[in-house]
Amino acid sequence: MRYTVYHFDTPFDPRYGALSALDEPAERSVSGPAPCSRRQRLLREVVSSAPSRRGTKTEFFNEQDAARALRERYPDLIAMPVPVDVGSGSIMFLGILPEPRVTNPKEEIPFVALVHAKAEDVHDKKTIAARKQFSREPWRAPVLVPKYGGLIVRKAEVRATGLEVPMIVDVKIGRVGDRLVNYFSFPGTEVSIAFSGASEAPDDEPHVDHSGAVAKEPADIGETSDGYHTFNELYEHRHALFLALCRAHRTGGWCSRVHHDGSSMPGWFIAGISEVSGLTITYHLPDRLWDDAVRTCHVLERAPEWDGHTSKDVIERIKQMA
Repeated sequence: MRYTVYHFDTPFDPRYGALSALDEPAERSVSGPAPCSRRQRLLREVVSSAPSRRGTKTEFFNEQDAARALRERYPDLIAMPVPVDVGSGSIMFLGILPEPRVTNPKEEIPFVALVHAKAEDVHDKKTIAARKQFSREPWRAPVLVPKYGGLIVRKAEVRATGLEVPMIVDVKIGRVGDRLVNYFSFPGTEVSIAFSGASEAPDDEPHVDHSGAVAKEPADIGETSDGYHTFNELYEHRHALFLALCRAHRTGGWCSRVHHDGSSMPGWFIAGISEVSGLTITYHLPDRLWDDAVRTCHVLERAPEWDGHTSKDVIERIKQMA
């Protein structure tokens, strides 16, 4: 398979323009050049209809090399398949965006490059006919990892569909370009969450560089506000309301510094309410509220076994209690 990368100086969406006029039979001639297939004419029309003719064309003999070259030019590129159908024939491009952005498939998308796969043997033709000429693996966006120069490392609890028990992971919080990034990993999975234009990382823990030196502390992201309340205020409301619910509930609440499996979260303890039916709701609360919890809840050596409930389940169970 041969891969051709078309770069355009002006962003271009091949699904728009004069392409709809190409729904016609292939050109035929008794004498002269060989007939031009509908697919060949469509490819020619896509390239010639681009708003800028000052782009470049580069060919590669495998998909990995094409992806590597584009990633060097656009380190944060996002690739998405853009099918262009004309009549009974079709041609498929891989559309390249220079960076992540919200797109609407019903509107024009500003692609800066298109990748076209060309068959070189019968197997390639079958692959293209099945629309499997792009494996997707080489084009996946890499996980963002904050560098050591300005980094906070925190313990965090991760709950997700498919995880039998919450996992305690080290979350790296730092900057990648102009984005605040939270990065963590657990067996088989790496995750990065980026906030464009967000405030700096929280300032209640020092930055640690590669040598272990303490750097300047950034602003507190918990003070980010929606115009009415900050994250810190909303969490304080949640802590207070949950302890009040524990006090008011007929079975009373419980609290423990240790999870059912013996693990714990430094700086946090777990509190919960267990219904007679067996349903449980839990929250992790900061250690500074332990004395308040002890006056309200039964202290357990270990928390009850987690029944797999998610944050959404907790909301529904609280509604049922109400």
